[in-house]
Amino acid sequence: MKMDFAPAISALVLTALTSTANAANLTESLMQCTSSFFNALYEHRAELGKVVKVERHANAIAWIIVPDRAEHAKATIAFSKPLTENGLHLTGFYDHYFDLGEKGTYYFWGFEIEEPREKIMAVTPQAGWRKTGDYYISNPQIKLTATGTWQPNPAAAQGIAPAPGSAEKVVMLSDEGGKSLLMCSIQGGVDDALLRQERPDLARGEAQ
Repeated sequence: MKMDFAPAISALVLTALTSTANAANLTESLMQCTSSFFNALYEHRAELGKVVKVERHANAIAWIIVPDRAEHAKATIAFSKPLTENGLHLTGFYDHYFDLGEKGTYYFWGFEIEEPREKIMAVTPQAGWRKTGDYYISNPQIKLTATGTWQPNPAAAQGIAPAPGSAEKVVMLSDEGGKSLLMCSIQGGVDDALLRQERPDLARGEAQ
């Protein structure tokens, strides 16, 4: 008897394409460096839930809890298997925070990626990456006052803290022990209002 495997093969191909599309959408959303990233996590919670525990709220946001946000070495949670997009393999989620007192508070969140930075930059040329210190950065922005709006910050540089009362936001790409971290960061004068705007997960106290 002739067996028709076409439907099963088509289903497998569709599943693979769906996984790839979901990962791509998440990465693109991360690189926008806005709160919409947490809506994207919610939209793709089913796919993400296959590789890591995803917390969610009825307010259409979701988040991933790492072992310890306050310690860099424990700020990554590994996926049970990679998510793939454009030849990149997303292997974990990173969420780190530290407080430098008068120099401000610093938040970082994003994906651990198996490939080196050069490969990541090659598949994201639209980001316009530029090197500053040990990092490559994209889309640097600054908020000069608590009531101000985000505006381009071409003077952004590693190792220089934001001026008092101001905050900075930037997409960063770092080399971490053979893997890469693609992340968004907000730094400096991050008050409660700005935290609610940029990190709705933390503003709710859900992922502290």
